[in-house]
Amino acid sequence: AEETLFSFYPNPTKDKLTFSQVIEKVEVIDLTGKTIFTFSNAKTINIESLPAGAYYLRLTNEEKTSLQKVIKQ
Repeated sequence: AEETLFSFYPNPTKDKLTFSQVIEKVEVIDLTGKTIFTFSNAKTINIESLPAGAYYLRLTNEEKTSLQKVIKQ
């Protein structure tokens, strides 16, 4: 089974996301593939300013990358 490297909550969220660990690089990407926000060394991020909808998070730590979907309410 593939290990889940990164987890976060809550999902869906209205504003903040909290990660299971500090993430070196967090990119918030819209469904067209455009990077909207980039955060560095983040344990929490705030996406309150985004319109409601689905987004992807590209999480990078020690050259491991995970793409995960998040729903903004």
